[in-house]
Amino acid sequence: MGTTLHRLLVGVLGASLLLGSMGTASAQETKDYEGHWARATIQNWLDRGLLKGFEDGSVKPNQTITRAEFMTLVNRSYHFTETGEGTFSDVPATSWAYNEILKAIAAGYIQGYNSEMRPNAPINRQEAAVIISKLLKLEAGDIKELKVFSDADQIASWSKSSVAAAVKAGVLKGYPNGLFAPVQALTRAEALTLIDSAVTSTSAATVAATPAPTSSPIASPTPTATATATATAGGGGGGGGGVTIPATPTSQVTPTPVPTATPSPTPVTEVPAEELPALDISITSRYDTTVANAVYLEIDYRRVIGTAVGLNDRIGYYVTDEPISSRDIRWELNNLPYAFTSTGYSLQKQTLTGVSIPLSKTGGAGDKYVSVLVKNSDNEVTGFYTQKVNLHSSTAVQDSSFAKLESGVTINQEKYTTQGLGSPHEYYSDIIDVTDAMTQFGGTAVAYTITPKYFMDANLNLDLNDIINASRTLYKDNKVRVIDATAAFNGVNVTTPGYIPFAYETLSNYKTYNEGEYTLVFFDADMKVLGYYTGKVTLSDDLAVEAAVKRIDDIPFSVALKDEDVVNRAARAYAALSGSLPQQINGGQLTKLMSALTALDNLKKSGPLQNIDLVQSDIIEGYNQFNGKTISVYASGLPDELKGSLGSFSYYITADPVRVEDLATVSSYGKFDFAKINSVVLPVKDKTGQNYVTVVYYDKAGQAVRYTTKQIDFTIKLPVWDGTAAQILDGVELVRDYGNGGRVDYVSVKDYRRTHPAALYYTATPKSALTAAGQGFSPQLAVQYLNDYRSTDSIYNYEQIQFTDDRALDGQTEDYIIIFYDANFKALNYYTGSLND
Repeated sequence: MGTTLHRLLVGVLGASLLLGSMGTASAQETKDYEGHWARATIQNWLDRGLLKGFEDGSVKPNQTITRAEFMTLVNRSYHFTETGEGTFSDVPATSWAYNEILKAIAAGYIQGYNSEMRPNAPINRQEAAVIISKLLKLEAGDIKELKVFSDADQIASWSKSSVAAAVKAGVLKGYPNGLFAPVQALTRAEALTLIDSAVTSTSAATVAATPAPTSSPIASPTPTATATATATAGGGGGGGGGVTIPATPTSQVTPTPVPTATPSPTPVTEVPAEELPALDISITSRYDTTVANAVYLEIDYRRVIGTAVGLNDRIGYYVTDEPISSRDIRWELNNLPYAFTSTGYSLQKQTLTGVSIPLSKTGGAGDKYVSVLVKNSDNEVTGFYTQKVNLHSSTAVQDSSFAKLESGVTINQEKYTTQGLGSPHEYYSDIIDVTDAMTQFGGTAVAYTITPKYFMDANLNLDLNDIINASRTLYKDNKVRVIDATAAFNGVNVTTPGYIPFAYETLSNYKTYNEGEYTLVFFDADMKVLGYYTGKVTLSDDLAVEAAVKRIDDIPFSVALKDEDVVNRAARAYAALSGSLPQQINGGQLTKLMSALTALDNLKKSGPLQNIDLVQSDIIEGYNQFNGKTISVYASGLPDELKGSLGSFSYYITADPVRVEDLATVSSYGKFDFAKINSVVLPVKDKTGQNYVTVVYYDKAGQAVRYTTKQIDFTIKLPVWDGTAAQILDGVELVRDYGNGGRVDYVSVKDYRRTHPAALYYTATPKSALTAAGQGFSPQLAVQYLNDYRSTDSIYNYEQIQFTDDRALDGQTEDYIIIFYDANFKALNYYTGSLND
């Protein structure tokens, strides 16, 4: 309750400080508009009492203005006092803007969006054009005249005639680079200038007794001789030229949203740490009509590019539920899900950067904190910005009524050769044609997504629900070319031949080019799922034979278990040949394939178990350990098809080769989720001597399907503690650092080594590990812990002794016992120390 009230008060105070009252303005301690292109206009508003500065005297002319604030300024300028009727779900009667909105309704210049008014959303140029056209009672403009703007297709249909009218009347202009920028948010200075222009131009409004300012009627922040922004370093003022709004590629859709596609961030800037330089940028969210299940952000860098942000800087974007703190900065934000990264190079050309963020990285739509972190080439944080933004999403909507299409989509492979730099390059691409499928939905289907079964040589094996809810590019063209990187691009124009738009989802999937399989999901204009289609690529006879030959050529002369994928691909390519096509595979190639299949089958059956097959995966044993051994498995060699079907795995450790009877009971070490296979480390303290370690893989139904086995020596190395080890107080240095997404603790024993040459090894045991093992914190117990031992004569000055990516441990004190040993592993000395922040 208290938090909600606090936020409400903050919003009211922010608006009142900007808009002020008709009373006395605050003392001007800081005139941040001196030298600003709109200085005269701002001063005029202040003098008339229509605008009030913040507590420090600033007016923040370059900060965006919300829809409610814009309406309030219009109402004051026109002396609108009559209130109308209206109910909006996002404007409670207790809101400071409630009466101002009712005045705007009564004046007839705004209506809202269905049941919403979106008072806290920044007002953009096309929305302002509609309001000004109504205030000036302008006749609808000729939308054909908008073709002078290169982004005319981005102007919403509901605003085009108003934009055309406002441009013709001279109250709005475009930019020197040919853009109109319809969804660009107005700054406070631009809003004041625009409203003044309207007041000056209208003959119907009742203006204030104070003479209207003589500023030229312009709302574009373009550095010209008129009352527009004069460029300062980094684009200053209202923003310089070179403004770029990312255009929607023709290969991407869009369900054209009605005016509900308005950005609605709540600009609440918070700096996580005082020592961080805050950037003068702004962030706007609007509905993303090019990607399913994503949000779209537009970040305005015009006021900082070239100054606070340089060419070599790396920029990271983060979306969080709570404001990012100095603690997060200390962790370098790497443990937070970053949405996007870019560099200063891209910003030099595109100062208004558009970013599409998958919903999976935002945690959903709604109010979130979007943060921008800038690092220089030395990895130093040089700038930071965070803003509370109401994220709008293009979310897929599904119910049980959508259909599975059995036809209507064709997927054909095409091969072409392009002369690039040097020798010719061959390209294979899949052409997806949905012309017939689109007609099956009676004209309601406006877009579709493409999800490949294979990506980067891996089997995705996604179920339909995952596919529907994934963030995917939306396409509206009936034909899409899916590029497959079967050769290096080397600067070749991969868009030739033809101009079919590209689906980039399968880029680099070079090993499955002849086995393409795709799932397409079709949507209507409201992002409702209408149906889906799943189908494989169809190859011409020539390409089918070529694929089989290529696959057979890929098989090495000496086949090992690790080549299972290669052999299986060749076998599938050959099996796909029909009619007389198999006869085009010459005898030598066919013999090579048959021999490889036989060799692979023999290798699978060469292990101690005959009921399941061996598979390639590496069992890794820990070395240089006291009191036991650790075991882990590296499963990179597993066949792609197998990876997608596995659900769990278990370890069995037996004195003799594993038997079927051994697998009849559940492993004493338990089962592990296959998804965590790269992070599971198994400590083993109950074995000694030679033993067989067997990793058994289970499918998602729990059935054992494959295994790998290896003999390992578990002979235990026991350190000697005879009670003579003396405690030392110096010669050891403990250091803590934050990086790589976590907290890292280091130790240096160089100084100790110089005065104790007999000490060849050491262990570093954290108190948290001993506590987890149910043991106390003492050198006697640390000697008995399963621990890595290290050389005191390392080439590195500092050795990592602990890494944690658990943010709950940030700021936690960790105690360490460092024990030194001689050549016979006898404990000589020990050191205790602590690390904290």
